[in-house]
Amino acid sequence: MTPYEFKAWFDGFTASDDGPPSLAKRSLINARVADIDGFALDEQIFLEALGTAALDVPLRAEIAGSPARGLPFAAETAMHALGKVESSVLFPTEGSALPNSRLMVFA
Repeated sequence: MTPYEFKAWFDGFTASDDGPPSLAKRSLINARVADIDGFALDEQIFLEALGTAALDVPLRAEIAGSPARGLPFAAETAMHALGKVESSVLFPTEGSALPNSRLMVFA
């Protein structure tokens, strides 16, 4: 991934944070930093390497609802959506609804 794609993911991943990321979030951020290799993502690489089964439905909903709908694959848009979905699914905030779910999270 390129540094621009990482920044898009990071912005999405940390969009709901009020302060510095937790240790658990920092470990995921460090893993994404290790993925920066300067090569731009294409749609197939994105779906195979980064789209996991657990995130597939909310991620597709996020990308489908984006302003870029109907345009060719945009890696930065996809990475931003992935970051937002990963953050909300893996680190839900107290009292928030899980994406595509009627369940609420209570600590």
